[in-house]
Amino acid sequence: MVSTVDQKSNNAAGAAQHVRQFVTYCAVGGVNTVVDFGTYFILTRMFLFWSGRFLAANVVAFFVANICSFFLNRSFTFKSNNKNVRKQYIRFVIVSLGYIALVQLLLYIGVIVLGFGDLIVKVFATAVGLVWNFFAHKFWSFGDTREQSDADTI
Repeated sequence: MVSTVDQKSNNAAGAAQHVRQFVTYCAVGGVNTVVDFGTYFILTRMFLFWSGRFLAANVVAFFVANICSFFLNRSFTFKSNNKNVRKQYIRFVIVSLGYIALVQLLLYIGVIVLGFGDLIVKVFATAVGLVWNFFAHKFWSFGDTREQSDADTI
């Protein structure tokens, strides 16, 4: 029989682990945000072709940052041992597509409808997706730690 003290200790340890994981997720997210914003800035400010195409440039920046994000989160945040990298990446992309749809919508509304600057709106939109992404990746993209074959379903 587990005592109440042991249960509280286990709960506290579990909560501390979640906090550490979220902090790691935020640190990895910081790296990915630099990749995302850097790519976006370079495209929209240094290449004439992209200067008026901020939504398309945002999609390109998203995909560059997404690949970086997958490997950093898999290795450092969620420390996945799952050999089925393909399944995890497909799930990761599905979650990320939900995120990019939200960011695109907020960018459109913020810039086109409300008239705010694109970089300010992008900062806000990026912050909105943070918690969604963490929990979706934690419990779905990387949540299954069993080693599975590529034949397993998504």
